[in-house]
Amino acid sequence: DSGSIVHTARKALALDDGYEGMILRTDLNGNFLDSASFTNFYPDQGLINFRSFEKLTDGYILAELSWKDDHNAQSCLLRLDESFNVVWRKCYGNASKEKPVQVVALSNGHFVVLSNSTDLDNNDMFRGSGNAFHQGYIFEVDADGNLEWEWRSPNLIEATSAAYLENDTTLIVASGIGNEFCDNPGNPNSSCQFL
Repeated sequence: DSGSIVHTARKALALDDGYEGMILRTDLNGNFLDSASFTNFYPDQGLINFRSFEKLTDGYILAELSWKDDHNAQSCLLRLDESFNVVWRKCYGNASKEKPVQVVALSNGHFVVLSNSTDLDNNDMFRGSGNAFHQGYIFEVDADGNLEWEWRSPNLIEATSAAYLENDTTLIVASGIGNEFCDNPGNPNSSCQFL
């Protein structure tokens, strides 16, 4: 809006409750106008982390990293109206270890989402498993959140990081390729790095 700014944020709760995803609206001087808070889409879920969002003519679309538990996360989209009310929310991918990176709004009302899959949870990432994979995952949904198509990188060493919509028909995607190397694979105390 010409007189306000919309921000994504997260609010820390008690340790066992994780975080709430938040949308804040301020004026151009940073003064608070209104907000909305989102949590507990799942009974046992303690974290909602908004990764990317775009302003639409009649609301907002947000890419959401939503943890169901310590090991499983989903790439979700949250469609809001101008007053931050939920129009729809849908999740995509293999229902575990999916992490969205960016949402891109197309002129036909569809959305393209960049995401990544991994076989590791937050803890295993630092425990020297020596067999991590990162797979780029890109998909398109229509204006109601219905899946149109999805694509996964053919190898298990590639992750998406950003995209640019060149002319509403060409999506340029930046990605990285690497492997996990551990000095003692399988040892929880192993030193590992992605190269």
